[in-house]
Amino acid sequence: MNSNIHPFYSHPGKFGVHGPLLAVVAGVAVGYPLGIAYAYLIKWIPFIYLNFLITLGCGFVFGLMTLQLLKYGRVRNGPIALLTGITVGVVAWYFNWNGYIHTLVRHAPLLLTPGQVLAVMQELYKEGSWGIGFSSHTPVTGIVLGIVWLAEAGVIIGISAVISYGLIASTPYCETHECWLNQEKKMDKLDSFSMPAHLEAFRNGDLGPLEEARPRVPASGRFARLTLKHSDQCHDYCALSVANVTVTLDKNGKSEEKVEELMTNVWVPKTMFDYLAQFDRPTAKVTTGI
Repeated sequence: MNSNIHPFYSHPGKFGVHGPLLAVVAGVAVGYPLGIAYAYLIKWIPFIYLNFLITLGCGFVFGLMTLQLLKYGRVRNGPIALLTGITVGVVAWYFNWNGYIHTLVRHAPLLLTPGQVLAVMQELYKEGSWGIGFSSHTPVTGIVLGIVWLAEAGVIIGISAVISYGLIASTPYCETHECWLNQEKKMDKLDSFSMPAHLEAFRNGDLGPLEEARPRVPASGRFARLTLKHSDQCHDYCALSVANVTVTLDKNGKSEEKVEELMTNVWVPKTMFDYLAQFDRPTAKVTTGI
């Protein structure tokens, strides 16, 4: 193998049952009180945009909690992480409904069964319980109400699943030192790569194009981003990703980045860390290290 070419990292698919199990148990333990709090916040705050932010926040809380427990359980399996995120999201959504029914019904059972929740949903689907704007005295019912419920469930379950799966799938793990490469060093000092030969080399895990890299044009809206993922606990490996980034302005004048991945998580020796870090100083003389 050419010394410039390195393998791409991929999870081995290993996981301990305690990781997903702890995440689900934590979802149940945290879901009940947060479900009550969520329901009352939605009831007391009559602003739809704030309600949407509260729903987003709910999904993020459960997603981040699940992520941390999956990392604690050393889950190096994308599908398992995704399934766990979905399960915890469903648990959160169920407890939100449990809390919501408590805001509507006095002396409701402490914990409603799924059948009881479904019965209340069916009744609300026909009769409604809230309105919008000038029609606030005319409850929303039927298909429109069902769409709102589906959107809420989609946000909570979807965010929980995306955070759990996305960050587990994108974070390398060192099997030797049993640690996640959670630390990142991002370098935005190089010009973008556009030569077909360079792009093909990156697709093959070849770091050769870095030797021919040019410094980024000052204030340029297009550049290359190098990302090094590493851990102080791992002394053998780090992971390198290379992407072209294009910065544009939206209609409000806010900058947005469009990222084109050229090479993702190439597994390189930790001894190359200092060499690769030199590309954060493109004006300095780069010492060949590959």
